Amino acid sequence: MSYQQFLDRQHKAINIIFGLFVALLSLMWIATAADWLFALGWGWDRQILWLAPPMMAFAALVRFCAFAIFKFVGSNF
Repeated sequence: MSYQQFLDRQHKAINIIFGLFVALLSLMWIATAADWLFALGWGWDRQILWLAPPMMAFAALVRFCAFAIFKFVGSNF
């Protein structure tokens, strides 16, 4: 396997993991907001309403740093 194929697979894996994480956080945020606004009684923890946006921002920062590292590694080979 060439280095480019390896880096392409790593890019794809980072994108998939980031997408799944953001989708899960979004689902939790929407469910919590609906529970809180409509008093549905689901028992979702309201802290996710203010924790989800910084968690997504940190995940985006980690993704950006991972791509910077991959670019650095790719330019050395």
